Amino acid sequence: MKFYRIAQHRIAQQEVPTIQKEELEDRTRYYLVDSKGNKVGKLVVQGNLHPQYYQITGFKIDKQYQGQHLGTKLMNEFLNDSRFKDRPALVFPLPYEGESQDEMANLRDMYKHFGFHEAPNWGNYLLLERT
Repeated sequence: MKFYRIAQHRIAQQEVPTIQKEELEDRTRYYLVDSKGNKVGKLVVQGNLHPQYYQITGFKIDKQYQGQHLGTKLMNEFLNDSRFKDRPALVFPLPYEGESQDEMANLRDMYKHFGFHEAPNWGNYLLLERT
């Protein structure tokens, strides 16, 4: 572990987790894995819940890894995966235990940054059109 001195504080340089992909019959999971093999983030996409849409059913980054654009890396893995380009994607952002309303607003904003938009006919779902 490397230490850097910044403003009289010692902080550890944090490693960058790698992305691993697990393909199952009904879903694909993208994991962020640290050097010890711990899963520190995930994005889960299912294709069996609706015949016309893929649905993101899980998206979480451990707190100590947030703010490093790792969620962006996971989302880009999904967006660039050729398996998922044939139909639109839906997401219903739900809070994980302990998440605040501000964190939920940030999550909705992040989805919108990737092209998701409000889907009025789907309640609180966000939709990503694929062309």
